[in-house]
Amino acid sequence: MATDKLFLDYSTHSPDAMARLVRAEADDYEAKSITFKAIEKQTDIFLIGRSGQRVVLIETQGYKKEKMYCDMLLKVVLYCFQNEYRGSIEVAAIFLEEAHAHAAQQFFEQQFGGSSLLHFTPKIFIFSRIKEDELRALDDIHLTPLYPLCDLSQTEVEQSIPKWAEQIKTASDITVEERQQLLSFLAGAVSHRIKSIL
Repeated sequence: MATDKLFLDYSTHSPDAMARLVRAEADDYEAKSITFKAIEKQTDIFLIGRSGQRVVLIETQGYKKEKMYCDMLLKVVLYCFQNEYRGSIEVAAIFLEEAHAHAAQQFFEQQFGGSSLLHFTPKIFIFSRIKEDELRALDDIHLTPLYPLCDLSQTEVEQSIPKWAEQIKTASDITVEERQQLLSFLAGAVSHRIKSIL
């Protein structure tokens, strides 16, 4: 899916910014999409702390997928099993729209709401609810490419593109290569947002 690739490419380039976005414990992360053996089930993003102490599963969703939380649980279990990992795994779900989150939550509650054994509460982030100022407050230039996905109108997105691009172009603490990557991610997020509005 286009959303998966957009966020995977972004996370591969800026794993620590993605960790900050989902409020994961601080670490030096690298991002991977892992294909599980036997069932060929691929994750959106696993942030794996280089210290070996932290693992964060992030699933991104740009459409309604009712069984998303079930898939996430399966991926957590398979990761622990295949990697003999015994630590905790933080879990976050990033939705572009409220309806996508509602569909996943409603299905999961219908299936497992009465279970006394299963409690699954991922951190939820819904971009259509997030204000640009909330991401800006995290004070990380690497989050700028995600601004177009925030709670903004098409007009606000179109008017803000030059400002966001300028912020990236004038950032002093990034390399030329990082600047080019961030501008590319910004273009991808703008394109994705404009297509979803039309």
